[in-house]
Amino acid sequence: MHRLLFPFLVCSVVACGEGARGQAAPDGSARGRVAVGSASAAAPTAAVPSAAVGIQAGEGTDTEPCLVHCAQRGLCDRKDGQCVATTEQHCRASRACLDWGACMERAGDCVATRDEDCQAAWVCKLSGKCSARDGVCRATRDRDCKKSTACRFKRRCRVRKGRCTR
Repeated sequence: MHRLLFPFLVCSVVACGEGARGQAAPDGSARGRVAVGSASAAAPTAAVPSAAVGIQAGEGTDTEPCLVHCAQRGLCDRKDGQCVATTEQHCRASRACLDWGACMERAGDCVATRDEDCQAAWVCKLSGKCSARDGVCRATRDRDCKKSTACRFKRRCRVRKGRCTR
């Protein structure tokens, strides 16, 4: 079952096949603003519609290009032609918060700043990354790794360099 769940989570946070075109990667690289009208913003994705997660794009004019990024990453408002996060509420309602613990708005992006957010996220349950460090959830304690799916199924039960390893 874990092999079926993990690809779903990755595809729900980062649209499959779009990581190289501006979407955030699961490790937090290439985070930040997404250009409106870019290939990643215009292409249909496996995104959850914003209404399904209880959020709507911001009050600015013509926010429709940001709807996918709003539901997925909390980037709900347009600023200088870019989709950006402007409120904690948008970040908290996004898949990035649920899956990766990125629940706080900082400089136009949703990032992980609280251990509690990481501990409630899927990345903690699956990979043992339960502590907020440098804007992302990282593994910092062996006990978090030991409770994770990665330990149970892949024997990755010890922390090394922010990850659970063998």
